[in-house]
Amino acid sequence: MLILFGFHNVDAQMIQEKKYSILNKKITNAPQIIEFFSFLCPHCYALEKKYNLDKHIKKQISSSIKIIKYHVNFLGGELGSLLTHIWEMSKIVKLEKKILMPIFEKVQQTKSITNFYTLKNEFLKLTKMNRKEFNFLWNSFVTKSMLYNQNIVQNTINLKYVPSIFINGKYSINSENMNHKSPEILIKEYICIIKFLLKKN
Repeated sequence: MLILFGFHNVDAQMIQEKKYSILNKKITNAPQIIEFFSFLCPHCYALEKKYNLDKHIKKQISSSIKIIKYHVNFLGGELGSLLTHIWEMSKIVKLEKKILMPIFEKVQQTKSITNFYTLKNEFLKLTKMNRKEFNFLWNSFVTKSMLYNQNIVQNTINLKYVPSIFINGKYSINSENMNHKSPEILIKEYICIIKFLLKKN
């Protein structure tokens, strides 16, 4: 009884502090964690470079936890859509980690990725893929299917901003209400809420 009472108290406190929200419509067949980001979003860049949240999740919660990262296409017009396309391609060839930070830096720091051609050249350089392979993958049914499935998820939750994190297809972490006083405090709070929501029905 005490354990249950304590659990519900934590739940009530987190709701009161608006640390998470319950989705109106559950994401079907969702992995444990879904993250939405954009290469054009400064907060997303900071979350990857300064906080490296995924590394802490794997280390402090479970190395086998399933995390899916989607790139949104509602920021940056045409460039945002191109970046979404290239991100899904990187997932197919399992080179997400290889391209993640370099593309963030080229988009936000050096600003050397501005269109399809500069993005394509950077992707080829990072992945060692040739142009024929790139063109095939860009136009492939698999890539288009992944983009279609992402849009279904994005539309289901009516996503408005990034970074956004969803747990068990049911809960959304309200990142704007997190404690940003220091990287250590922010990571500790993220891990605490993620652990809590993973266990919640």
